[in-house]
Amino acid sequence: MDTLLFALSLQVAANADARVCLPVDASENWEIQELTIIPNVTSTADGTNYQSLRWYKGASTAVTAARTTAATDLTQGTQEAMAITATGADKVISSSAPLSLRATKAGTGVAADVTALIRLKRLRS
Repeated sequence: MDTLLFALSLQVAANADARVCLPVDASENWEIQELTIIPNVTSTADGTNYQSLRWYKGASTAVTAARTTAATDLTQGTQEAMAITATGADKVISSSAPLSLRATKAGTGVAADVTALIRLKRLRS
């Protein structure tokens, strides 16, 4: 079994949305095993103006529940595993359905800066 670990960086300014994608080779399919975020700075919780972080497969298939800063801070250096809610084929990414981490603001949002860790398993045909 081939398992790979990738790291991506997502930086989003207050009052902005952002997205970062993991490119995948066209000849391979990968199953998502683990998705983790590590904040590089602390983002303070705010019930009106916050960021919502969520992983997606392709254009619109949600892979995890959202992690918001509405009620809970993102604390610098504190690793947070994001629960994978997708099952079966929705956990398989490819070049036509890549994995992305998206930050979507509510109100004016807050700035967020996270490192994302992704563990994938190569699927053999």
